Amino acid sequence: MAISKSYKQISITRLILNPENDRFEPVENEKLALEMMLQKMGSKIYFLAADIVNRGLSPKPFYVIPHYNKYVVKDGNRRTTAIKFLSRPKLIDEKKYPTLRLKFEKLHNRYIQSPIKSILCYVYPDALSADNWVELEHTGEQKGVGTVEWESEEIHRFNKKHGKNPPIQIQAMDFIRNSVFISDEIKEMSEQIKLTNFERFINDTNIRKLLGISWINSQLISGVEESEIAKGFSRIVYEMNKPNFTVKSIYTAKDRADFIKKFSDGLPDLSKTTTPWSLNNWSIENDDDIDIEKLSNETEGGQKSPPIHPINKPSNSSQENKSTKSTIPVTRKSVIPSNLAIRIANPKANKIHNELKKIDVKTFVNCAAVTLRVFLELSVDSFLEAKGLLKEGEISASLAPRSLYQKVNDVSQYLHKNKLADESITMAVKLLTKEKNSVWGVDTMHAYVHSNKLSPIPGDIQTTWDNIQDFMLTLWAQIEAE
Repeated sequence: MAISKSYKQISITRLILNPENDRFEPVENEKLALEMMLQKMGSKIYFLAADIVNRGLSPKPFYVIPHYNKYVVKDGNRRTTAIKFLSRPKLIDEKKYPTLRLKFEKLHNRYIQSPIKSILCYVYPDALSADNWVELEHTGEQKGVGTVEWESEEIHRFNKKHGKNPPIQIQAMDFIRNSVFISDEIKEMSEQIKLTNFERFINDTNIRKLLGISWINSQLISGVEESEIAKGFSRIVYEMNKPNFTVKSIYTAKDRADFIKKFSDGLPDLSKTTTPWSLNNWSIENDDDIDIEKLSNETEGGQKSPPIHPINKPSNSSQENKSTKSTIPVTRKSVIPSNLAIRIANPKANKIHNELKKIDVKTFVNCAAVTLRVFLELSVDSFLEAKGLLKEGEISASLAPRSLYQKVNDVSQYLHKNKLADESITMAVKLLTKEKNSVWGVDTMHAYVHSNKLSPIPGDIQTTWDNIQDFMLTLWAQIEAE
């Protein structure tokens, strides 16, 4: 089918921000419209602009109508505003919005490397025709005709498909709806309970202990038999479906403890232990350096909690081979543990991160070494740009004359100054930068790429990651916070 002739690539200079934008009262011209957008949206416009620079412009066409030799934007005004400020930060009043102006000036330096010169638009003949469709975009579901916004559960499931572990309450709900040990009746009941109420249970450390579950590296796991875990969840769903159930009955930690005491007979038998398993079928049996000690003494908020269940220990060697293993093998094939979840907004860095969780370091040792070095520099560059740590004259971190060694040092100083790094992270950075001859240092990683003499050793590559893992987690957590 031919593409409608109403679609046009239009220069950004020919697009006019709508002075009659429904986000605010009508104004006289585009200059005042830009001012109103700043008043109404503030930093949201900056975050949108940063996303456009990092990820590119949304492929959704702008809706426009002709206005002499230009076009008034009917839908796409936020994006238009962001692009105009990216192109000309001076449009932002420096006296009214000094911080925002400075942020856009820094973004401008990156934006001009690949500026947006034209935008795909759908041209409507008049305002009435355009408003007919704008209404569907912005006035709710309208019985399914308009845009149907995702609920939090749908958002989390989308993230899961893209390698981002959903919150533990979503993982628990997925388990309920998929376990063969949970009846269809209970599965149907789970559709009726409010996720926010269910979340109060799953996020309660004491309740998780009673249910025999724990979480580590963003995964909900257990060392208790699945049938027992299913029994506990089934009873909670059943009780939450009773007519007299209200959020007040589980509002505080004491309320939840009292609530669950009423059906203690329906809780899991924690003595029925098994090899640790993930409630969402992510295999952890062969997945890298998780042991029962760490599992049963999980760290939450920096505090060690008591074991969530006892671990069977064989009394003699003849039983040892038949019993449940007390640890999961520490040997792994990949550079990054495959069960480690890092939220990475940068698409390229995220892909490299995922590849490092799959590359067999023994088979592809040079590939692993070079890729790890690239991932480290991408992470450091992303941090420098996110925190506005580019120096005068630097267009981007990747094009900066600073070496990786210098950039890592700059990041380290920032983390230390702002009290964002603990002792373990400080030590990791020292290994990267201070020990020049270390097999785990930046210079050695650099040599893996450029030297035709030095060959990496698989164990050294994995140890390098182990040493810098907390450092990398901190970098991306701080980038995400921006």
